[in-house]
Amino acid sequence: MRKATRRCGWILCLCAILMTAGCGKGAVSGKVLYQGKPVPAGSVSFVLEGGGVMSSSIEEDGSYAIQNVPPGQVKITVETESARPPSVQGEHGGKGAPDFMMKYIKEKDPKVAERGKRYIRIPEQYGDPGQSNLTYQVKSGKQEHDIDLK
Repeated sequence: MRKATRRCGWILCLCAILMTAGCGKGAVSGKVLYQGKPVPAGSVSFVLEGGGVMSSSIEEDGSYAIQNVPPGQVKITVETESARPPSVQGEHGGKGAPDFMMKYIKEKDPKVAERGKRYIRIPEQYGDPGQSNLTYQVKSGKQEHDIDLK
């Protein structure tokens, strides 16, 4: 009885190893470019075939990295609105805050000024997986994929 149990244990262990061997995840990194220049802020998202989303922020040099992505086709979205500096709507026709108000906001939160310097407006279509027309075939292991927005 003990030999059969031990043999079963080894068989199960071997099956588990074989099943996970072909299921390696991908590590995708690259640069996000808009009209040939690095996008310095925002985020990149991979929409997985089976559902789910994996995201990465975009660094100042345009680089991004998404780890542990299951192999398969992904739809890609890119957004930069999260880097857009806030505007204060008011009595000035909805055009944002007057200069004195923005100066006050920047003094209270210095990150506002930095975010404003990094913000680049890109076409809204890139934020929608149904309209971005950006796809990539993820494989297991490390890989590079630059995202060139037109």
